[in-house]
Amino acid sequence: MKPGDAIRGGDINESKETMTAESPNLLISVILIDDHPVMRYALRHMIEEQGRFNVLGEAEDASRGFELIRTHFPDVVLLDLFLPDINGLDLIYKISVLPRPPRILVLSGQDERLYSNRVMSAGAHGYVSKSKGIQEIKNALVMVAGGYSCFPIASLYVGPEQKADRDLLSCLTKREMTVLIGLVRGQSNKEIADSLFLSQKTISSYKVRILEKLHLHTLADMINFAIKNKLIESERWQR
Repeated sequence: MKPGDAIRGGDINESKETMTAESPNLLISVILIDDHPVMRYALRHMIEEQGRFNVLGEAEDASRGFELIRTHFPDVVLLDLFLPDINGLDLIYKISVLPRPPRILVLSGQDERLYSNRVMSAGAHGYVSKSKGIQEIKNALVMVAGGYSCFPIASLYVGPEQKADRDLLSCLTKREMTVLIGLVRGQSNKEIADSLFLSQKTISSYKVRILEKLHLHTLADMINFAIKNKLIESERWQR
């Protein structure tokens, strides 16, 4: 197995041993982002008990978490998908375009069959349900920290049409993906430009390139593409 490979069942423990053997004394830095204090406490206890990790900080919302990431440059961010201030997917996009982006593991109580593909497309490196056992969560954290991807097996199998769309999405840069999500979420060019510290003209250029790469023609096509590939909820565009 190589870094970037998706985890499938029994591969987890084998790869964990390999990683430990390669760098037995290296502490992996982690930042936790979850709006439930009890969950953060439990996660911190679990992580520090592992002996391989150093928790640099905790945050109850995306804004504080993002500031911690920019300040401390952690190796891994462990975050919940639904946060009180912004959607976890938006946070993943923001993290993934940083100059030194950390590895990202999403730990959520949401349906993994629905959301694992979304966080994968957003730039996360793993997804594990809060309903899983402690050992499985530990294994996922070790794997993501070691440079591997860790997603539910069911999310790895897609039909020909969805695979073709994923291939198109993989051609987008991280910045293009960020602009795409902003556009299909209803943000104006100015709003996206302000959030990325770019000009509106630059955002317009990104929009043209995105349409070309995805073989689309209009913003409406882009929105339908995003809904079909579960990058956004269809309810967002229902009247």
